[in-house]
Amino acid sequence: LEIALKPSLQDTLILKYFLDSSKEKKYYLGEVFALNQLGTIYQDDSFFDKAITLHQKALAVADLMANPVLKINSLNMLSLAYLRKNAIQSALDNTQLASTHPSIE
Repeated sequence: LEIALKPSLQDTLILKYFLDSSKEKKYYLGEVFALNQLGTIYQDDSFFDKAITLHQKALAVADLMANPVLKINSLNMLSLAYLRKNAIQSALDNTQLASTHPSIE
């Protein structure tokens, strides 16, 4: 997905369109990707609460999919957003969840 959307990775309008289309088609991989990418954009622009909300939504969809890779990725993205917000304990908690996920051996 990242390669296919590379020219649009920083375009929130295109990513929101992709997110809406993914939701409509129940394309959960696309939904998680768009939510995390949008979260990263907002995080880079210092809108940390919005970024955290988007990463939490991505985590919820990854849970729904029961996809450990997407779950770990979303937890790490969430950790970074909390870290940038200076919410150190929340960042550490999410990093711990990611690093102790049962799929990691």
